[in-house]
Parts: sequence; C-alpha cells; structure tokens
Amino acid sequence: MLSNRLLPALQRGLQRRLSLHSVTGHRQCFRTYGLSLPCSLNCVTVCGRKFPSAYLCTDAKTVVKDSHTASAVKLKFDSVIAPDLPIDEKFSDLNAIEANVRRRNINLDARQLHSDYCQFLQLEKEKYSLERQRRENADTMKHVMKEKGRHFESESNELKRRGKLIKDKLKQLQDEKYHTLYKRVVCDILKIPIDLHPDTPDADVVCSEFGDKPNFSFQPLNHLSLGQNMRFLNIQSDVEGTFYLLNEAAILEHHLMTRVAGSHLRAHGLQQFVCPDMVKAFVVEGCGFNVCEMLEMENKGGAQNQMKNSDSEENLGKSRDHNLLLTGVSCFGFAAYLTAMNIQDSSLPLKYYSVGRNYMPVKNKELGLYSASQASCAAMFGVAPSAVAADRIFDEFLSITLSLYKKLRTVPFRVVQVGASNLRLMEAKRVDFYVWSAGFGSYFKLGELRLCNDYISRRLAIQHYGSDPGKGEDSCSNKNYVYTVDGVIIKFPSIVASLMESFQSKDGTCSMPKFN
Repeated sequence: MLSNRLLPALQRGLQRRLSLHSVTGHRQCFRTYGLSLPCSLNCVTVCGRKFPSAYLCTDAKTVVKDSHTASAVKLKFDSVIAPDLPIDEKFSDLNAIEANVRRRNINLDARQLHSDYCQFLQLEKEKYSLERQRRENADTMKHVMKEKGRHFESESNELKRRGKLIKDKLKQLQDEKYHTLYKRVVCDILKIPIDLHPDTPDADVVCSEFGDKPNFSFQPLNHLSLGQNMRFLNIQSDVEGTFYLLNEAAILEHHLMTRVAGSHLRAHGLQQFVCPDMVKAFVVEGCGFNVCEMLEMENKGGAQNQMKNSDSEENLGKSRDHNLLLTGVSCFGFAAYLTAMNIQDSSLPLKYYSVGRNYMPVKNKELGLYSASQASCAAMFGVAPSAVAADRIFDEFLSITLSLYKKLRTVPFRVVQVGASNLRLMEAKRVDFYVWSAGFGSYFKLGELRLCNDYISRRLAIQHYGSDPGKGEDSCSNKNYVYTVDGVIIKFPSIVASLMESFQSKDGTCSMPKFN
C-alpha cells in the first residue's frame, strides 16, 4: 500500500484526468507482487543526492509484498510508482528466457539469475524475521518497564542484551550479503527483455522501398552546402545538433507538419495530443530507456554544462538535478499523461498523435539535419486492452505511416523490419523507416514504430477495467495492464534535407517541391 504521504500527490496528479476516458483511481491497486526494482544505473541526482534509480527519488515509502513466499515478506523502497514485474512468471519458464536473450544477443545467464533471485528472497525472509523479532522484543521491554518497573532489572537487561544481539545479526546480514546480492539481482533482472513477437526475424529485413532515387550527371552536394548556398540553413557551431531553417525551407517544414502530416493523421481518426517538453525521470525509465542516454544531449555544450566528459559518473553528479528530462514529442509525453491511470474498457483503444519538437542526443554532428538534437516530428501512441488488439493497432499505424510517406514519394524511402538482435529490451517488434540522402549516398533513419505490449504499463501502473471496476482490495487482485504501440514516425528536418539534395542543380542551387 502507498503511504499517506504519497497518496495526496498521486491524487492531485489524477484529478485533472478523472473526466477523461472514465478514469478511476484505485489506491489499493498500487501494490506490486514480486521484486520491486530500480530501472537504471546510479545516474539520477536530485537535490544534491544520488539515487540508484529515478523510481527512488522521493521520501515516500511504498510497501511491496511478495505473495509467492511462505511468509508475508515486505520490501520497502523509496518509490514514486512501484513497477509490477512478473518475475516469478518469467522464471517459471527459464528455457523461454534463454531463447529470448539468445536471439537478442544479450549476455545473461538466466539459470544463475534464478538461483541468485531465490537466494535473495531467502535473505529477505531472514531479514524480515529478524526485524519482527526486534519489534517484538522492543514491545516486550516496554511492557516490562510499564507493568513491573525497576524491580525486574535483570529481566530488562536480558531483553536489552537480546535486542542488541538481534540488531547485530541484522546489520551483519545486510552488510555482508544482502546489498551485494540485491545489486547483482537487480542489474540482471533488468536485462530480461519482453517476449519477442512471432513476426520478429533474427536479422533486419528490408520490407519495401518506394520512390525513385535521383540520377545526377554531376557530383551532388549534401544539404549542408546547399543550405548555405541558398540561405535555407544556419547550423549553430557552438551547440551540437542545433540549427535554423530559413526562408523556403522553414515554410516547407511548417507545411509538412501542419497541412500534410497533421491533416493526414487527423483524417485517420487519431486524437491530437500536445506533449510536454519535459517529463519526470521515472517516466523515461518506465519506458525502458536509460536516463544516462537522455542526459547526453542536455550536458553537451551550451551554458548548461561546459564539462567535456559529461556522461561520466563524476560529472553527472556535479550537473543539475536530473528529476526532469528534456524529451518533447515522444512516447515519454504520452506515457507521463497515462501514468497511474485506470482506464475503462469502453474507452479503449486510445489512438493519439502529436506534432512538435523532439529532443534526442546527437549521434553524428557531420550529418547535419539527419542527426539533429532538436527536430520537429510526428509521433503516434496507441493503447489497447489486449495483445491481439495491440497487434491490430500496430498494423493500422503502419498502414497510416506508409500512406503518409507515399504522399512524399518525390524522395525514396525504405521500410525495415528490425531483427531481434537490434531490438531494445522493451520492444517485441519494431519497424524502422529510412529516407535516401543523395548528398551522402546513403539511407538515414527517419522514424520507427514499435510494439511494447505491457512493458511500459507494468512500470507506470497503466491499467484498464470493465464496466464495474468493483470495490475493495479484492477487485485489484487481478491487475489488467494495457498494451501499447508507439513511435516517432517521421522527422521533418530529415525530409527537408532529402528534398534539398534530390532537387539540386549543377550550379549548387536547389528548388523546393510543392505538396498539397
């Protein structure tokens, strides 16, 4: 159960949602069965303090009960939202875990991890038993002092001696075994990926290509040179990955965002959504991303941080508080809105889209708009009550995305079914979209669409219920987590760059095409 200090904060966060999608907040639902886990390395700094996970950045306590052990073991963690990870369910089929990690090329010994996990639960039982004995001893001592007074000093001394002995055993247990094993178990359990979709191949497969590659009788320039020649582009040298689009390029980007992509997605029945620029770090971790990766962009260059090695642990500790991360239009904004929601089945499925700025770390500054840290983009997010319904949404979103690209077939595109070895831990299936660059003579990633099933919802407590959610604790004994589909499907600066390179002339100029 959540503590009384944490409940008001969650209630305030839910108040603005109660009129949407027939959302009902169930306090008793926020209880996790299994092991409550932090989801990243020691990289989150809040108010000058380091936390092993963004899930732990609060003083509120969440009690987590392990229902599969003989005794009622309770684990206490500082937690905003306690992730509900089906550890025992996963360990019931070790062969499936081994096959999954083998296809993904993940270095993980599932059987050793299971052994460590069982050992950890045994230590947790011992720890719980010692804590119970210490409480009982303290209560007995209070009773003796109250009822019998100083006349029973020998009995009081014996209770003190016993209390010190229990305290020493507890300290020894925690110092020698508990924390070491806990850290090892947590790090390895976080490597367990979601089950692969049956359609996922072992290696990347090119599904389709459309649009004709331009042929030039001269050596084509890239968009960086063309943009300067035409005064379409101003790259900022002092901050990596930032740029200004000017004149016709800026007009074209705005037209693609509003009149082409926005209108296209609305016409297919998606509900428009405005994502926040910043989200809490625990949301990023709940979506399966490492906070360190998100901090790379914020710590590089500019006035925020002038440290050269900004991704090192030492510098992360010196940088600003990391409880808020700059993300923009992405799955994080949608997930933050849905966190701790209990959605009525009649409101599902949910299909959202958002158009705006996306912020991601720069991978190669030499690629210009193809690797910009700030890029206007379009993203989609779907919520379904079951895996079958999520599959249907994935196919629908893929069809919508391909039809959008075909409106822009003046440049070549490639669609790739991503292989198991290249998927992230939270992805059961993913399709990547690429655009052709005539200037660089290569395809560059333009967007992606991914099926995450219940990975995100289990970590961010996003559930659904029928017409009668029930009352009392028993109604939440069977948790129904939603299944999600999401993706940043297109980045408009990359389209602008490809169009500039595809419609260039020998004299180093280019013209922008018109789209309805």
